[in-house]
Amino acid sequence: MVRFRLVFAWHVLLAAACANAQTLPTGIINVPGTFSSIGDNARIGSNTTLNVNGSSVGFSFNAGTNFGPNTNTKVNINGGRIGLQFVARTNAEANVSGGVIDILFAAASGSTVNVSGGSFGTFFTASAGSKVNVSGGSFERGFRARTGSQTSLFGGDFLVNGSSAGANITLGAEDVLTGMLEDGSSFVFSPLASDDIQNIQLVGRTLPTIETTPIVISNENGPRGLRSGQTLTLVDGGELRENFAAVDATLHIEGGEVGTGLEAARSNVTISGGTVRSLFHVYPGTVATISDDAVTGSVYGYAGSEVNVQGGVLGEFSKAYAGSRFSISGGAVGNFFGVLTGADVHVSGGVIGRSIEQQVNSSISLLGGDFRLNGSPMTGTANFTVGGSDLLTGTFADGSPVCIFTGRR
Repeated sequence: MVRFRLVFAWHVLLAAACANAQTLPTGIINVPGTFSSIGDNARIGSNTTLNVNGSSVGFSFNAGTNFGPNTNTKVNINGGRIGLQFVARTNAEANVSGGVIDILFAAASGSTVNVSGGSFGTFFTASAGSKVNVSGGSFERGFRARTGSQTSLFGGDFLVNGSSAGANITLGAEDVLTGMLEDGSSFVFSPLASDDIQNIQLVGRTLPTIETTPIVISNENGPRGLRSGQTLTLVDGGELRENFAAVDATLHIEGGEVGTGLEAARSNVTISGGTVRSLFHVYPGTVATISDDAVTGSVYGYAGSEVNVQGGVLGEFSKAYAGSRFSISGGAVGNFFGVLTGADVHVSGGVIGRSIEQQVNSSISLLGGDFRLNGSPMTGTANFTVGGSDLLTGTFADGSPVCIFTGRR
């Protein structure tokens, strides 16, 4: 067994475009109807209601103006697609019951947002002074209920780290809040996935009795999540929606497709076929196994989770976070696999992608033989650091070749 350390750095550049906002006419606006769609950088002012029932609204939409007064300013989103950076301004009201909402949805101070459905991308923000009521819908990572906001979740099965939750919750750095919303959507919120939960109110609602008969999905009519004791098998032709969450449940993916943002807390997930899109969050208490012909996007393993790669493809930009364990014995690991401080990764087979980005105080163990560093044999168990333009070669336990080069390619 050999331990080694690779240290890389990478940066993401963000660019933003600014343009003059277009104020839509007052009155009732229907999309489609009054307009077939709404372009970028648009806004509504006072005495205006926008009903989005389909089609699309472009990026950087403002419900209300920065300086108000925004009297009788309302947006109802029932369907369609909303571009990135939607903001409900002071005194404005936004009601979301359906549709797909891209990243950066914000409730500004003094606004009211009611969510009973819809699929939200990353970074939904309830700002200080806003009022946000959530009874349905699904959310990607970055759900932020800021200090001073009045944010309420309506549903049941509320647990923090697997134990009963109180009426008001603030999450610590490694806490995990799970539950089911009133519309039947399971959810997982945690700072581990960049969520920020500050003094959120949990409001109990009566949920249906848990159905424990195993579920098989071969079409688009999958449930909105899995609750304690439930088992679901996804087969060819089946689909699970974006941000699908399994909590204290069992999920078998043998075929079909799972949308972006799959979440699993205290669950058993096996993926032996089909496709799981990016941002699969593996929370504490979950064991996820990838094998056979499965293809996943990025997978994030958090503290207390275990990810086993026995076959298939582990997507690019996957990450092993502190306290997680990844065991790779087959299959293929995509480029830019991140091993963060405190993570433990064991590799005994398979094919490793172009880049491993390892942080200090993490562990990567290679199991196999005939290891050579820059041509010099390494015997027994050795701990060492690979850097500069070093070349590590050898053979994994499954017979696959090892070739790790830390210089430029």
